[in-house]
Amino acid sequence: MCVRHDAKLLTEHGEVEILAKKRMLVHSGRCTGCRCCQLACSWINYGLFNQDLARIGIEILEESGQATVWFKESCTQCSACAGFCSAGAIEGEGERLQHGQDSVG
Repeated sequence: MCVRHDAKLLTEHGEVEILAKKRMLVHSGRCTGCRCCQLACSWINYGLFNQDLARIGIEILEESGQATVWFKESCTQCSACAGFCSAGAIEGEGERLQHGQDSVG
């Protein structure tokens, strides 16, 4: 599964600026459901270990035990989740843009 997301910021003048443009690759079959990605996300973004604050979601299907991974709209594609995924279920591809840049190099 491949998810692409462009994070945008509405400035005080009503202009939209692209903050990040990155492709996140998810290999749901590798996910063990440990939720370390969610803890990393909430720590990086809020300074708290709280899965409910994470910008990444995980659902474990009862029947099959298979995990489904998705990104919330608030996700900025920082790849913190990928860095802490010991199963290799999440990978970040591409380059993160700095505030004000308009293209991916």
